[in-house]
Amino acid sequence: MTSDRVAFVAGATGYTGRAVVQLLTKSGLRCIAHVRPDSSRLDEWRARFGGAGAELCTAPWTGPEMGEAIRDLGVTEVYSLTGTTNKRARSLGKAGGDAASASHEAVDYGLTKHLVDASLAAGTAPFFVYLSSLGADADSRNSYLRARGRAEDAVAGSGLPFCAVRASFVTGPDRGESRPTERVGAVVTDGLLAVAAALGGKRLKARYGSVDAERLAAVLVSLPRDEAHRGRVVTLDEVLP
Repeated sequence: MTSDRVAFVAGATGYTGRAVVQLLTKSGLRCIAHVRPDSSRLDEWRARFGGAGAELCTAPWTGPEMGEAIRDLGVTEVYSLTGTTNKRARSLGKAGGDAASASHEAVDYGLTKHLVDASLAAGTAPFFVYLSSLGADADSRNSYLRARGRAEDAVAGSGLPFCAVRASFVTGPDRGESRPTERVGAVVTDGLLAVAAALGGKRLKARYGSVDAERLAAVLVSLPRDEAHRGRVVTLDEVLP
């Protein structure tokens, strides 16, 4: 099966990113998985993504190379799946000052803004899919939600065709890194939402419940061809089948 869609996945090495790359390649789409050039696991990712049928792009985050790659590869859709973990940000916060806030600013907002700028510089107006977070708000007092809200604003204000999806817990038994706090939070929240769903609150469960990477990837990959949600910031309950 062939397709005129060419996908560029930023954050390809993450839990959701890996699932998106896998689904894109299985669907017969040309997929470019972005890995930062200084990654200590670069050879591993090259072999892993190459074996799955994806191409590797190691353009640096800053400078013109990423925009040039998006243009020269004929990219039609860009997936922004980057982000730092709360655990990593908390560890930075223990170092003192506003290190945790700076981490969210640099990664959760900064990398998305770089990717938006690169997509604009390409001059081809690729469809931009942004994975955001439930509660994202540029005016939030929470540094993570504030950075996510700012990133949403950067995407929406870019002029690119886009859709941003706000997800709650993204977790599953196949997640490589250990996130015990997140897992416990997901289990407790899903338990409460299951009760709510039984009482008629099915939409609440869809919006606030956890989602695994495979199911989330299916939603994200469908968005470039989903006219109903084009140009919108949506929650999972609005786009889950």
